[in-house]
Formats: sequence, C-alpha cells, structure tokens
Amino acid sequence: MEELLESFKAYIVAELPLYLTASTEEVPLPDLSTSNIVIGDCDIAKHSAANTLFINPDSISFSDLSISDYEQSLSLDLLMVCRNSAPEILYKKVLRYGKALKDLFIADLNLAGIGTIDIKSGDYFDGMEGNSSIKAFMLSCEIVW
Repeated sequence: MEELLESFKAYIVAELPLYLTASTEEVPLPDLSTSNIVIGDCDIAKHSAANTLFINPDSISFSDLSISDYEQSLSLDLLMVCRNSAPEILYKKVLRYGKALKDLFIADLNLAGIGTIDIKSGDYFDGMEGNSSIKAFMLSCEIVW
C-alpha cells in the first residue's frame, strides 16, 4: 500500500499543474510539490504551508479474482487545506483545488496505470480547527488495483 500511495503522490505532483492553470484566472493556485503533499499524517498545525494536500488512507479490502489473484481496494480521503489569505480567497482556492483534482481524476480514471479511481464524495470545511482563516475541501475516493 505504501508504494501505491507514493506513486499516487508522484502522479498528482506531475499531472495536477495542467488542471490548476485551467482554473486560476483571478485566484492563482500554486502547483503542489512533494513537500506540501503529506501522506498519512493529517496534522494541520504541524504542516502549516499555505497550501497542503493531505492523503489519508482509510481502509483496504480484497476481492478474489481467481484462485491465485485478487483485487485490492483502498478507501482514502484527499484533504486540501489552504491558509494565509483573506477568507473569500481561501474559499475560492480550496474549491478550485478540489475541482482541479476531480477533473484530473475524471480525465484519467486509470491514474496512468497506478489503479482505477472512483470519487465518492466531496465536502467543504469552513474554519478548520476553529480557525476561520483555514479552509479545506475533502474528496473521498477509492483506488482499485
């Protein structure tokens, strides 16, 4: 599972910039780098960059395909957290990062061969940890490989 998550992170770093430029006319969205995409450590206070994507694995399940092969499904949440701007800008940023991620996944459901992604839901959070100057958007997904 660790290899899958690291490949998924590298995929987002490589492919997301195209989708960010498409939605950043009046509110620029900086590209995400490996340093501001965090896997499995959703500590918002510790990771305090202006724009951070948290990849939080949840549960894994297995399905038999044959006697010697099986399919794995990983449920995970992608939490995009933005801070250090005016609240009306943060609102636009988190929604646009969420849309860019959704558009990326819809355009390439196979994630360049990593696995098949299915987006389950999206949620907006106004004021993370009781702080109105930290906003977030979460995509709940499942990757099958």
